Amino acid sequence: MKKKLALALVILILPAFIRGAWFYRGTAERPQIATPDFESFTAPQPPVGNAEPDEAKQLGGMVLVDFSHNNRFVMTEIGALSDAVKQRGGKVELNSDSSLLEFQLKSASAYIVISPSILFTPYEIQLVKNFVQQGGRLMVFTDAARNVVYYDFFSDTVSVYGDVDAVNPLLDPFDIVINNDYLYNIQDNEGNFRNVIFDDFAKDELAFGLKQVAFYGTHSVETSSGLLLLRGSESNLSSKTDAHHPSQGGAAVSEDGNAA
Repeated sequence: MKKKLALALVILILPAFIRGAWFYRGTAERPQIATPDFESFTAPQPPVGNAEPDEAKQLGGMVLVDFSHNNRFVMTEIGALSDAVKQRGGKVELNSDSSLLEFQLKSASAYIVISPSILFTPYEIQLVKNFVQQGGRLMVFTDAARNVVYYDFFSDTVSVYGDVDAVNPLLDPFDIVINNDYLYNIQDNEGNFRNVIFDDFAKDELAFGLKQVAFYGTHSVETSSGLLLLRGSESNLSSKTDAHHPSQGGAAVSEDGNAA
């Protein structure tokens, strides 16, 4: 009985031993793989301009910044803007309650809207339109990278809502359209293909003294009756068509110059 058991074990083990002895080539040695010297890499940094507060004209006034439409920014991001307004003797206030918009616009010189994600009501649009017609200034900023993602648990669908959808109804009375795309340039950029450079400026006080600016994650803008303020090179392309459109740029000003 013991001999039969030993013979069975040999029959089972011997083939595995033979295969192991035939294919075994010793312990594998991991080759040395050359890796880049990451510590020596430095990311390109854009030049930083120096503000000259001593030369700023003291204009005064109040700049109202929209903060009641789920705007996708934090206060530290507009620190430079606030400082520039204060250097000119003005002040910055927030509109964090849309019901107070009409009251606050009465004492404002300019109204700034930055990347909203909630639609303006028809009444709010009319308030802003009246404000601009009476000499107030409107300035709208959008960012192609600041989208809001909504998830519907019932239908299991995901939808992306961009700030373009919120600002275009506000800009429609001034014949300015911001396209739902992003500009990119793989040939000439500021360290990233979505950081496009503009060096062709229209003659307007908003662009006075500028030689070159870089916009990070910007939509293309167009207007038929107004002024295209920032024009890019032919290598600035739209993500929508992968083409350059001479009628589109980085910023536009309305025909009366009060909205941008």
